[in-house]
Amino acid sequence: MDKPHTLDQILAATIEELEQRGINGLRIRNVAERAGLSPGTVTHYYPTVQHLLDAAIEPFQQQSWQLLSTHPFFAGKSTLDQLLTEYYELCRDNRELVRARFFLTAREGSVSDTNWRQSLEPFLARLDRAYGPAARLYGHTIVLLAMRLAFHSDDELLAICGTNDPEVAHAMVVEHLVALAASGPWSAAT
Repeated sequence: MDKPHTLDQILAATIEELEQRGINGLRIRNVAERAGLSPGTVTHYYPTVQHLLDAAIEPFQQQSWQLLSTHPFFAGKSTLDQLLTEYYELCRDNRELVRARFFLTAREGSVSDTNWRQSLEPFLARLDRAYGPAARLYGHTIVLLAMRLAFHSDDELLAICGTNDPEVAHAMVVEHLVALAASGPWSAAT
């Protein structure tokens, strides 16, 4: 079987399994069955569930940091709205991967978080150069908060926001993120 196709099958099956069973239910044999492969084929490429998770999270992580590091960030409220809406929607679209990322950090501690933080470094460095060291922490906090809010189920988010309308709840989250971000160290520079 063609290696890129096999890897794509395995990663797609991993994400489907995460969506259906969650991170605690992720098993190599289930991924293999869903991908139409043998467990041996899956473990040839990804020896452990940890390796599967890391590989599944990587494209989302790269997409996240591409968005954050190339966006004309904090150039005004409309740009904040746009950036945080796009980032929050990206996190919502990849909710199970975001949950997995938080779970891995909680379970693995600094190893997982160090990898994540290193991939965030270009964005943080850009904030630091533009607005000073305090902006690094503030930017990191906003990114983590957006991710954390994104992985709530719709029912949880409705309860948190005190509304029965999912669109209103999501708009409230983005408005909250924008308000927090707008008060950051860069606010005096805009």
